[in-house]
Order: sequence, then structure tokens, then C-alpha cells
Amino acid sequence: MKPYSCEDARFRWVMVAVVFVSLWGSVSGSRAQSPDLSLSLSGVTFKSGLKQSRSTAPQAIVAAKEYDYLISGTCHGTNLFAFTVPPGTKIADAIEQVDPGGSKILSGSIFDLESKLPFLVTKSSIKGSNVIFGIHVSAAGSVKVSLSKQGVLTTALSGVQFKLNGKPDKTDSLVLDANAACDLTAVTSGTAASAQPDAMLIGQGFRAIGNDVYNTDGTDQKQSFTIGNHKSSTFVALVQNDGPTADTITLSGSSSVSGFLIKYLDAGNNDITAAVTAGTFSTGSLASGDFGLIKIKITVNGAPSGAKVNALLTATSSANPQDVISAEVIAK
Repeated sequence: MKPYSCEDARFRWVMVAVVFVSLWGSVSGSRAQSPDLSLSLSGVTFKSGLKQSRSTAPQAIVAAKEYDYLISGTCHGTNLFAFTVPPGTKIADAIEQVDPGGSKILSGSIFDLESKLPFLVTKSSIKGSNVIFGIHVSAAGSVKVSLSKQGVLTTALSGVQFKLNGKPDKTDSLVLDANAACDLTAVTSGTAASAQPDAMLIGQGFRAIGNDVYNTDGTDQKQSFTIGNHKSSTFVALVQNDGPTADTITLSGSSSVSGFLIKYLDAGNNDITAAVTAGTFSTGSLASGDFGLIKIKITVNGAPSGAKVNALLTATSSANPQDVISAEVIAK
């Protein structure tokens, strides 16, 4: 199984300056522990045609199923970009200028369910554009992030290109300041003070939806796809024990409705629909921080265009706290 990592697909030209951020998705909380790896991003420059690679020295790091990361620091632009990204601009503020709410991607999680090193965190390409003072600016680039068996965190940047009014530009750049860094922390235990299941959906680009978000109605824990008749969408659901001690979590899911078939599968693709819809499917004992995985397969079966179904999956701790995620399919 390939490691899970989380991504956000929304990009703008200024996000090229924080391309590392876009490799993972958002997480609602942060860990209090110190990072296991800290990669300085000081002086990283994003400029057309410039290739760069940055690595930490080898460091001991636990092979975990989940890693948290945090991007922090400031940046500045040169030439044209200096007007919108002046010296001392926080990376988060630079993002907010062009994408309100987008700074949430500055923190996130990487999932490696097999808990093995090395692994490829992501290899991603970006492309975006914006109009600045009447000048149309477009940008593109790709980045590869990996963690070696020896605990070396590496980022490699290539294919960076800026265009002004459609013409290639090699004079403008975005530079990360001396305080810019990417911190990586192995998560080896639950994050809640008491028993708490954490259900989440793995979205496109392996972005985790609902990580460290707890509620009983699926708010901010929903994924949606629109598909044609007789087509299917399969949602991957992770159920993590965020409590401080071992726990057994029971899963209960919505049943099929008119026009939609809902089926549940375990990690080995065995049909567990009857047990899940009856509310009797158990993850078995999960250590603090450990995961269980199931799949939710929804097929459009004659539903009219625009009709939709929300399959709710409820994770319940043996001590009763719950968490709910929602898998939605809309008929095309």
C-alpha cells in the first residue's frame, strides 16, 4: 500500500513561494511535542528555470503511521513581486492575499499506514495565475518530497516558470526568509485526553478530511462526488484511536436507499455491509494512535439527475464518544 499524504489542490501564483505547504491537507489541531525533523527553508528561491533541492542531515525518526508538519516563517518578493510580498510578510499572510482561508494548508498530516521508511511523501505539480496591478502573472512548478530510511527529509523543486502577460519572466522571484522552516513530527499516540475515535475520509490527492475534527453530524468531515448512472465512487475511511489508551471502536453506516446502492468493504475488499449497517462491525482493539480502514462504495442505481445520498459513518468508542463522517454522491 502506498503511504497516504494529504494535499490541497487550490493554487495561486504566490503559493509557489510555499509549494511545500500544498503537499498536505489541513488539520484542525496541532501537537504540543517538539518536531522530530526541522528542515530550514531559509533562502529557498522560486524563480523561472531555477532547480533547487534541500535536505536535512540524517536524524533518528520513528517509523510512524502518521506525521504532522508545520510550515512557519516569512517571505519576500523581488521586482514586481516585492509590491505584493514585501519584506517580513508572513507566509500565511501572503497566501491570504490571494486565497482567503488558504493559510490552513500551513499545517497538516502525512499518513503512512504501513509505517515503513523510506517513503515518497508526494510528487506534485502546480499551476496558477492572478492579475497584479493590471499585469497577468502565471506560475508553474513541480516538487518532490521524500523521507529516507535514515531520517533525511528532502524537497526537490523543478519546472518553475513565471510569465508576465503571457511572456516568460526570469527576473522576478519569491524568497523564503531565514526563519522559514518545515517541521515534521512523528505521531505515535492519540491526541485526545480521554477516549475519542477519529473518523476521516481520504480524498483526492490523499488529502485527509476530518483529521482531529470530532462531531456527530459530519460537519467539516464530508466528501462529495458527482457521477453518472451505474457508476460508482469508492471512499476510503480511516478510523483512528485518538484516545490515550487502547480502545475498540464500533462502526455503523447508512444503508442503501432508492436510486443508490451503498456497500462497505474492509481493507482486503471483503464485503462487510451487513455488519456495518447493523452497527456491529468492530475495528478490534486499537492502540492509542492506531488506525483501522474500511471503504464506502456508492453506486448510482437509477437515481434522477441531481438526486443525492449522504452515507454517514459513525465511529463509536467503547467508552461511548463518537465521530461521524459523510460520504456524498450526487447523480449526474
